[in-house]
Amino acid sequence: MSHGNVFMIVHSYCPADPRVRREAEALAAEGFGVDVFCLRDAGERLVERIGGVRYVRFPLRRRRGGVLRYAFEYLALLAAGAMAAVFLHGVKRYRVVQAHNMPDFLVFCGLIPWLTGVPIVLDLHDPIPELYMSKFGLDRKSSLIRWLARVEGLSVRFADHAFAATGAFRDRLVERGRPPTKISVLLNSPDPRLFAPRTRNGNAPPRPRILFHGTVTHRSGIDCAIRAAERVRAAGLDFEFVILGDGDFLPEVRRLAAEGDRPQWIDVRGPVPLERVPEEIAAADLGLVPNRGGAFSDLALPTRVFEYLSMERPVIVSRSPAITDLFAEDDLLFFAPGDEEELARVVERALRDPEARAACVAAGRRVSEQHRWELERRVYVDVIEALASGRRAMSR
Repeated sequence: MSHGNVFMIVHSYCPADPRVRREAEALAAEGFGVDVFCLRDAGERLVERIGGVRYVRFPLRRRRGGVLRYAFEYLALLAAGAMAAVFLHGVKRYRVVQAHNMPDFLVFCGLIPWLTGVPIVLDLHDPIPELYMSKFGLDRKSSLIRWLARVEGLSVRFADHAFAATGAFRDRLVERGRPPTKISVLLNSPDPRLFAPRTRNGNAPPRPRILFHGTVTHRSGIDCAIRAAERVRAAGLDFEFVILGDGDFLPEVRRLAAEGDRPQWIDVRGPVPLERVPEEIAAADLGLVPNRGGAFSDLALPTRVFEYLSMERPVIVSRSPAITDLFAEDDLLFFAPGDEEELARVVERALRDPEARAACVAAGRRVSEQHRWELERRVYVDVIEALASGRRAMSR
């Protein structure tokens, strides 16, 4: 039975973006027709149907650069998305329009459909003021950060409902005066069709493997992890450190990995498709999430934590409010952000003590099961179904 059509817009490549993909496919499985307006990477088709979702791609590539480059990309996508929403709404009569940040103001591409009574949803993947503070070394009083905070406020108030990716992020939004009754928490729980328990596969190397996968940025702390891993090797332990992902810090990581004897035990592979990540986790003994501290990291709960636990792998992770809101001290293998010595001690202890690793997995999985995608999915679908049926989340 059809529930009508939903229009989504995102400044990302799809279906490579896992959060967008999970949400879109969840709606498609419930009988919604879903159009996702996104960026077009090299070799991708303009229009493609995957997993019951129709992807409409705007010929714009993501480029790393400064604020002006990001502003150009965001404004170009906003203009194109607004026109696409108007044209397609005339054909499909959307029941809901949903924008995924970054940027927050993509929510305004739904202005014309909203004027015809269509409710608007904003999915806040990241806290943009904090992200720009961390990325460009700015403080809260800078003019750019204050402007981004105002845009965030206008965007949340325009939306009928907003999702925040962590409880700490929602708390920060409320602290900034955003209406609490229209903001739900929707965690980045992994898709169980991909991330399910597996034994270490037959192709796994004989020596232990530590795995990092995700966006390779300075705030991800991979350089700190490399130096900590070298301390562990100096203590007499042999292992392989595999690094998967792309990002603006990847050239520096490759440079560090090429120094001394590091090529013998560090394997920097770059980006891999989402579908290949589970097999890489299955070949690993230990997952590593070494994020540096800071305004952004304090509010972020990396999906990787849940992905490792879903596949029954222990996780070493730096402490942050968003993570300790959910996990107790014994649920994960914690260390202080940026502390190479403590990280080295935690890695060494984990490699030497398989029983401690197993206990950590059991404890961590008990928490992750309380937030598995089947439960988060219901939160998301219930909101969309309520809005599509004409029951607005709240009045403006």
